[in-house]
Amino acid sequence: MARQKDRPKAFGRTLGHHTQVMLIDPEAVKEYFNHPARYIKHPEVLGPFFDLSKNGLVMMDGKLWRVHRKLIAQGFQFDHLKSMVPDMIEHCQREVAAIQSRATNMSRVSIFDEIKIIAGNVIGATFFGVRMGDYRIDGISPALYLTNILSDASCIPYTDSYAIGGNSLVKLKLFSDHKKLTEDITKFRNWCKGMIAEGMNERKRQHEAGEFEKKTIGYNMFDIFYQYNLENPTEPLTEDELIDEFITFFSDGVYTTGHFMTMFLHNLLLHPEWKVKVMAEMDEMFPKLEDVTYEKLQSMDTFTMV
Repeated sequence: MARQKDRPKAFGRTLGHHTQVMLIDPEAVKEYFNHPARYIKHPEVLGPFFDLSKNGLVMMDGKLWRVHRKLIAQGFQFDHLKSMVPDMIEHCQREVAAIQSRATNMSRVSIFDEIKIIAGNVIGATFFGVRMGDYRIDGISPALYLTNILSDASCIPYTDSYAIGGNSLVKLKLFSDHKKLTEDITKFRNWCKGMIAEGMNERKRQHEAGEFEKKTIGYNMFDIFYQYNLENPTEPLTEDELIDEFITFFSDGVYTTGHFMTMFLHNLLLHPEWKVKVMAEMDEMFPKLEDVTYEKLQSMDTFTMV
């Protein structure tokens, strides 16, 4: 094994007329994220993602990035996350029961899709106070609609047409996949606009009725956003900024959780001996679901190792 000092800090590759630099050294990654404004980032390969979340935390730089990072961090305070565990369990139970009640043949259920839907509904309820299961976009759940967009946006930058024309060609909608992606992004952002307006208007109603001040600020992200606007009346979060941050937050949670949990379950099925070990640890740690706590989850050695 090569010594740490002999390992490369980064590697590059060229895709069509796009050149990418991938940072793999921890110190180089740390430097980049601590001082993003020092470095030039070519947006073209991420063009579809810019169209989707535009100025969300992941896409922005400089002072605005620091402001939004501080804002979003309020939703991830340790005590706040710990307090969410019981609600998350309750929502997961409800979602799994719903799958079992509507599926006549479980062998035909797409676990990947269902986990993404569960993740979206749980994130919506716990972090935003929104019942995502009540919404549909073209007949499917917002979580599934969004992850389909993310899949398409991940593939298109590596096509020949994108290598030739870049994201500007996508916006012309000359090809069917470009047209579909562009229209899906517009439709999803329009849905977000309406849903966020409902959430922010409800906080406004609470504020005008003298109820908002009685709440624990930071209970969910809409509370945080509304409180920020109250404290910064001359520079409030714009409608687009609210949409961008919601999409960034929601997509990161749904997409990563969906992939992680699906691969976790898939590998347990491939290795039943480890499934037995994980289930035994769960039974020992949690005789009842009410016994699940953040501290106990952190002490599950077998589960964490798998």
